Amino acid sequence: MNALEGIKVLDLSAYAPGRCATMMLADFGAEVIGIEQVVAARKGDFKMLNDDAHPRWVWHQRNKRSLTLNLKSPEGLEIFNELVDGADVVLEAFKPGTAKRLGVDYETLSKLNPKLVYCSISGFGQDGPYSQLVNHEPNYQALSGVMERNRFFEGPPHMHSAFLGDLVGGSLNAVVGILMAIIHRNNTGKGQHIDVSMTAGLLPLLGYHAYAQQLPEHANFFSTTSPAYNVVPEQAVYETKDGLHVGVSIPEPWLYRRACEELGCPDLADKQFVEDEESRKAAFARFQEIFLTRTRDEWDAFNREHDLGISPVKSLEEVFEDEQMLHRKMIIEHDYEPVGTVKHVGVPFTLSETPSVGIRNIPRYGEDTHSILKEIGRSEDTINALRGVGIC
Repeated sequence: MNALEGIKVLDLSAYAPGRCATMMLADFGAEVIGIEQVVAARKGDFKMLNDDAHPRWVWHQRNKRSLTLNLKSPEGLEIFNELVDGADVVLEAFKPGTAKRLGVDYETLSKLNPKLVYCSISGFGQDGPYSQLVNHEPNYQALSGVMERNRFFEGPPHMHSAFLGDLVGGSLNAVVGILMAIIHRNNTGKGQHIDVSMTAGLLPLLGYHAYAQQLPEHANFFSTTSPAYNVVPEQAVYETKDGLHVGVSIPEPWLYRRACEELGCPDLADKQFVEDEESRKAAFARFQEIFLTRTRDEWDAFNREHDLGISPVKSLEEVFEDEQMLHRKMIIEHDYEPVGTVKHVGVPFTLSETPSVGIRNIPRYGEDTHSILKEIGRSEDTINALRGVGIC
């Protein structure tokens, strides 16, 4: 059996936080049905949501089934409620209050299925003073403290290019919450509502930095990810001779001393924890001079020989050909008719007894509507009639 075989998930979301969460569940065997809005029922002309050749679709929808349904119609809502009766999980990522207006909120659906695990993902959470504000990835990073910590020297804050709010604050926390709630449901027979705030989900990523700033002796704390308040030469990015870059991480005192010897700057070995900023900047400049003497790949070879914590900064194209990524099966090829061969990002962990299902399929938009409706007892004539009036 797959790890999540027998778990049925209804996904009402349209974007990365929800769809990536249910993709993770599908990757381990859950039956995930993506509920797609019928084009005729959608406000505006947002073609990306039904473009099954778009990168978002190809990434989010693997290993799922696709059902088109107009939840704003009584007939569409009736069909959805029938699916809920046999479901384990419903996930939505509407603006707080929208699910209730549609009649697909936890309070309503739990009366149909008391064992239902219901997950809501939103920018700020289902309640509170920010809950109704417009929100996107920059807002989550800005309000969580993550963006403020991402600066270099005296420069301005920058947004991380990784979708930390969407995929860590949102997707990963949703998956953890859903799996916990399933265990609780299996033990007690009771479902529950999971309320995921993407902004709140980023605060723990600051780790001990969020605590150090509370203590006077650590108020000027060294950031290991970016020098928000200090220059940290042993945790930095340096340009190389060919205009590329390496990421350097030599924080342990023993490693720092050995690196200084191997890099030819033994005079810096006792300057790792100097207090004044000018000395740290001078050390950074010295290291930069050294790293400009070799190309990025030469430093990669140097590191493999000496094991100093020096890594080449790779492009995504290079990452997709990286020997360690390939060894870990993080790049999986799959043929998908609209776009040809797709290189998928795999699952970053392994389970010895219940591995992921790999890439079984990517559905076309609404591909499974007919088969799903047949499974819940709709006749051919009824399905054709529903299609004719824009219900599915």
